[in-house]
Amino acid sequence: MNIAVLASHGGSDLQAIIDACRSNRINAKVCAVISNNSGSFALQRARDNGIPAFHLSIKTAKTADALESEILATLANTNTQFIFLAGYLKKLGTSILKTYKNRVFNIHPSLLPKYGGKGMYGLNIHEAVLAANETETGITIHRVDSEYDTGSIIAQTKVPVKPNDTPESLAARVLEREHSFIIETLEKIIKELNMNPYKQCPTYETQSFIIRLVKEEDAQDLLSCYSDPKAQALFNIDGFPHDCKFNSSEEMLKYIKFWLKEYAQEAYVRFSIIEKSTNKAIGTIEMFGMVGRYKTDPGILRVDIASVYENEVYLKEIFDICITNFHSLFEVKTITTKAPPIATTRIQVLHEAGFKPHIYNGKEHYYSHSN
Repeated sequence: MNIAVLASHGGSDLQAIIDACRSNRINAKVCAVISNNSGSFALQRARDNGIPAFHLSIKTAKTADALESEILATLANTNTQFIFLAGYLKKLGTSILKTYKNRVFNIHPSLLPKYGGKGMYGLNIHEAVLAANETETGITIHRVDSEYDTGSIIAQTKVPVKPNDTPESLAARVLEREHSFIIETLEKIIKELNMNPYKQCPTYETQSFIIRLVKEEDAQDLLSCYSDPKAQALFNIDGFPHDCKFNSSEEMLKYIKFWLKEYAQEAYVRFSIIEKSTNKAIGTIEMFGMVGRYKTDPGILRVDIASVYENEVYLKEIFDICITNFHSLFEVKTITTKAPPIATTRIQVLHEAGFKPHIYNGKEHYYSHSN
């Protein structure tokens, strides 16, 4: 499991994570360290341990949008599977949070929701705890959302406040506990993610699409797509009875509910492809072969794209998402996908993207991409 650690200053929490990875305490490796501070010791720790280190800030990118793009590209290029903020004092952009939905975690030195929010960092937190005459404080690890310290709480631990504490002595006691608490919690997070790779189910965004878990509200749009004779002829949608006619949105909804049930039971996942210009679902991406009763060849993720669109630009965006994200997300060596001979545009795009003809379960017309 590849972790990118973002830190702004000393990086002692980062060092705890590096040490735990090296000792196999946690089944992961730090694949990148990013800091907004060129002089942070976190970057030096990364370099000392042979880990790719990146200074990315408004100074290097000039604009907030450019910075967000640089961070996202760095995460993709280092095959990041989830992100841990270890004293990172900047907000992450919307596209990063969408791409790594439910896979961005932060550690905060208080028992949230107490002493969280903008301005609550470093000694400010411990000064506030002492000013309120608290008898205990603690540490929180939570998922990251668009606001400071408001994401869902994953784990907390308490740390006593002593009568003669200063902000500095309290900070030191909390930090000491942080180092072990991070590893305890990461063990649980990584175990959960490894048990069910589909549980992460992020949302992806390209220039033309938003790709997210299928929803019941997509029924009418997908009815138009799946009932189109061209779609049936081109893509031979797998998993449906041959007499399935999709005569109504109610029938389509029945299948969507079935897909969501299968997802909940860890069998497979189906994404909807939402066209930004129309805000309509124009197809789906189905992924299986990793868990559940559809598990097939070890290390192979099957990706079936069902859409009436054979637009070259659209297909390039979709397959780029597959290559850029799915290898690392599902820790697979090979992605395979179906393209019947009449899907000439799709086959051309697959060849250009590095896919090769592949016999899958004894069947032809499949193409695979190996990492």
